[in-house]
Amino acid sequence: MEAIGGTLTLSGSVTAGSGGTLRASSGDKLLVTSGLATNAGVISLTGGTFDNNGNALTNSGQISGHGILATGGLTNAGDITFTGGFTTINGDVTNNVGQQIEVSQDPAIFTGDVTNFGIFKSTNTTVTFAATYTENGTFFSDPSDNSFNDLILGESGALMGGEGDRFLITGDLLSTSVMSESWETRLAELIFLGSVDGSHTLQYTGADLGASERGFLDNYAWGVLELAAGEGLELVDGDTIAGGALYVTDLLLGGGLDQIGSITGNGLSIYYDALSEANAYLGSQTYSLTGGGVLAPLTSVPEPSTGLLLGFGLTLVAHVRRRGRQSGRT
Repeated sequence: MEAIGGTLTLSGSVTAGSGGTLRASSGDKLLVTSGLATNAGVISLTGGTFDNNGNALTNSGQISGHGILATGGLTNAGDITFTGGFTTINGDVTNNVGQQIEVSQDPAIFTGDVTNFGIFKSTNTTVTFAATYTENGTFFSDPSDNSFNDLILGESGALMGGEGDRFLITGDLLSTSVMSESWETRLAELIFLGSVDGSHTLQYTGADLGASERGFLDNYAWGVLELAAGEGLELVDGDTIAGGALYVTDLLLGGGLDQIGSITGNGLSIYYDALSEANAYLGSQTYSLTGGGVLAPLTSVPEPSTGLLLGFGLTLVAHVRRRGRQSGRT
């Protein structure tokens, strides 16, 4: 069933079985006035619009392509891939456990709240979440720009990204994740910018292992933490273990040293790599943060015994291999 040359309005009851296809091409709209409750077949967008007229839709089949997808709430129990051109997804979206939503090669914007229990994957693209994104599964970036308003991670939530991956936050990042072995962002960038009131909250569960490079292993570390000029950052402990920390290779403050005064530690600390050229402006110094905690340089790791070094190396290799299998990177 295809809209050609304008709007095709389906005013009666519509059933989309496993053998059926609903298609809308560029400039055309498929409008289901009574709402399609379940899609067991294929919704194919080739630049057009599928409009469920404000009604909820459960996808147990396939949704693919690009254009505009408008629902009163989309629940994915099948497969969804947006690619081929710019896509706008209107309405809240829930991705069920074991299912995947992917945005690949071309940009997409989600205007409603998105809640993921499965896998959300962004591949060589830009994806924007204009409302609240809640992660209870795994977010894979490979590599992409991922823009969030508020990013919330539950205990089972994890982020995965490598070199070239950017996570841009205009609101807050609130995490209670306990998935440290699944979380991998040691080469990715976390950027806070463009807040409405000039401040952001970073609730985090990283453990404070002192000024040691060991803090980068299975501990929610980042390659870059960037705070745009004029922005403030409040750190909040995300678990019940007293004293947390965030480990970063590069700390980029758009306002320079003066902006350290805009970071509230609340007892949490930030450790940075003093050997990185990007951190030269920090002078390898330790700075006290408002409310407790410090901004401190990493010291070199004392050489461990042979057995400890071997165990540490094997753990790191296993983690990298697991990361490669999960993300498809080599």
